[in-house]
Amino acid sequence: MPVMSCFGMSKTDSSPNKIANDWSSGIMIDKIEMNCQISYDLGCHFFLIRNYEKANSSFGNCKELIDKIQNPVFSNIDVKSLDGYLCACAGVLVVPLNQCSPSLYERVQMSIRNNFQGLTALLIEDLTKQELSFAYRASLAESTHSVQRQDSLYEEVLVCNSIRRSLDGRVVMFDLVMTLNRTLGLVDFYIKVCVDIHKVLSEVQRDNLKFSLRYLCQMISPETHFVNLLLSSELHCLFDAEVQQSLLDHTKSAATSAPLCFAFNLPQPAEENMKVAELERELLVTYEPTVIKELVQKLIGRIGKYQTVFLSDKWKIPRDLHQLIETLPIPQPVTPIFVHILVAKARICITLKHFEKAREMLNLADSTIRDISLKLSKLLRWEVLLVDLLQLFDAPQFIYNGNFQDLVKRVKTCISTFQHFDHESLPCPDLLCACVAFLLNTQDFDSLSGMNNGNINGYVQFGRMVAALSKEIPALKTARTSAREFIDAVRLTFTNTVQMKRSSSGATTAAMRDANTALLSPDGLIMLMKMIKEPAVLSLFVSCLTKLFNLMKDDISEEIYSDYITLWPTALSSSNTVLNESALSAAVESLMKHALSMNPSQPSWLRTQADLSYAKGDYFSSLRHYLLLGVVSTDFFTEPITKNVYDDQVYRRMIRCCSSMNCQTQVAILCQFLDETDYTVAFKALQERSSDDAMDAYYDCIWDSTILEFLIYLHNKRGEVEKRKLVLQLIGQMELNSNNRVEVLMEAAKLRKGRFMRAMAKQYLATNVS
Repeated sequence: MPVMSCFGMSKTDSSPNKIANDWSSGIMIDKIEMNCQISYDLGCHFFLIRNYEKANSSFGNCKELIDKIQNPVFSNIDVKSLDGYLCACAGVLVVPLNQCSPSLYERVQMSIRNNFQGLTALLIEDLTKQELSFAYRASLAESTHSVQRQDSLYEEVLVCNSIRRSLDGRVVMFDLVMTLNRTLGLVDFYIKVCVDIHKVLSEVQRDNLKFSLRYLCQMISPETHFVNLLLSSELHCLFDAEVQQSLLDHTKSAATSAPLCFAFNLPQPAEENMKVAELERELLVTYEPTVIKELVQKLIGRIGKYQTVFLSDKWKIPRDLHQLIETLPIPQPVTPIFVHILVAKARICITLKHFEKAREMLNLADSTIRDISLKLSKLLRWEVLLVDLLQLFDAPQFIYNGNFQDLVKRVKTCISTFQHFDHESLPCPDLLCACVAFLLNTQDFDSLSGMNNGNINGYVQFGRMVAALSKEIPALKTARTSAREFIDAVRLTFTNTVQMKRSSSGATTAAMRDANTALLSPDGLIMLMKMIKEPAVLSLFVSCLTKLFNLMKDDISEEIYSDYITLWPTALSSSNTVLNESALSAAVESLMKHALSMNPSQPSWLRTQADLSYAKGDYFSSLRHYLLLGVVSTDFFTEPITKNVYDDQVYRRMIRCCSSMNCQTQVAILCQFLDETDYTVAFKALQERSSDDAMDAYYDCIWDSTILEFLIYLHNKRGEVEKRKLVLQLIGQMELNSNNRVEVLMEAAKLRKGRFMRAMAKQYLATNVS
């Protein structure tokens, strides 16, 4: 490399060609150093122009060469900046960062993702580095304890955490003492870890470890041989001869003394309490009927039957079942408690959707008391029917694995039992809801519509009205009476009655009261709707609730579209009622979520969901569902967009959605889709200086010559030459000539419509298409 002494001085009488330069005075540069500097400079250049692949390659080459340079002469590279560039490139390219060694925390996280592989070794390494916090270590212990594993990973993590606490001078946890007592081989592991780390500890840490070991020698059972293993290891140097002898004497005296609960050196009753606690824990977590019965037999003699039954707050069962179980004519208390716990655990399994296990427990409970109480047996069979129906509703397809005709017969028998008001074995409301939903899903409208108005449950009454309306739907004129009856029943569910009250001063005030004549509560109606899978019935519910939503809002600009919109009355039948807005909105949202989960490609439901989001002001969600509607109706906009898919109202709402998200170019292009192009809105949008969309990249989707001419004027006024040239090229295309035939102009517009809508769909539907 040339230096200043290499260059000769020019003289006044000498020509430039005769200047003598001494190149031998230059400094020799190693080839590796030169390549390293060039790679770094190239990497910075590629990074600046956003060519991250070449930048990553150049920086990687520099990273490999920089370690080989001993005494740099020419290169000037900041290692921290180099590492930063490498991390940035790895993040952009989503590639592993081999150049930077991960921290201990990152390695633990990778171990968790790999099913805790190598976790123990990392925790042992942290005993000397101490990078992981106590709270994070405690969360690792909880995570390993919740995973069912055959090895002793949880115990090893507990040991490592306890040693870490000991090094910090904290109290030894009682869990460690109990674990060392009952886990074979864990004492060896504990001592081995202490041996591996004690040489690199500070004096304070070594003293803390010594006190912890001495404490464990006094607490751990002599059967583990903890003291002998400790004194035969390298850790014996921590104790002097007197302390070692006292530890051995203590072990001998403890081994020959009366049996004690050695962990706390307490008498026998404490050990009995620990056994009871272990039995209670096993009863809480097990779902095996044979194990449950054995545990119940053991616990009744220790804690009594009532404490056994109410061991968990989740073991609550319906009142009818509880009373029948309590009054079983059995002298032994084991059977009633066993049946109660089986029913309670079966209901928990239903909540967790473990239907096979729930059915097994209920059948076993039924077989246990069938010869003792026929009434209780019938109620348990109703519970089994509920499990069968819920499993059927939860399946992706409405297919029953057993005898379908037998299931239909059981459902009809259940409803008739309530209809005739059989007090001996009335089914629960949840079962009636499931039975009604089953008949509606199987389109057995005759069975439901033929029921009288006697002692009918609210769910059955709703099912009767839906069935009658479904039968009359083909003839809309004759269906209006049934439709009014149904929508009035739904209205009462969400109605607050306005009553005028007169105060002592004579003034009148309005008081809101919940309607007490409703057949179902809002939660009950939502539960029924979520069990419906039949598309025609779901459409009826969607249409009815959206009509009530429109009547409640009373705003034509935010009206929600749905099927059968002309079927319903145009006003509420009572003027002194006010709809509960929050309850009705929650019901509509829940219904639409359920309907789209059944069929996410149903065009009318997509339109309804889009209108609903628009009415709530969620413009992004509204635009997404409008685009989904177009995607499923036109095969991703490869077919013409008809008025049945998008009308002027939809286009206006899409324009409002884009405007609210500051996508002004999209607003201007959508104005062309209207029956009459709205130039006022389009020009105002194009005049905005900022727009959060692709702006001029959308210009090739414009076919209206007036808008193109306005863009030429606008860019010329702003001095934007390149954009003005782009618009001039576009307006000069032959297919946009206004003298062309109408068919040519329509074909040009069709092509640009499809291109723009596909671009919109790719932008807004690229993530999480539901």
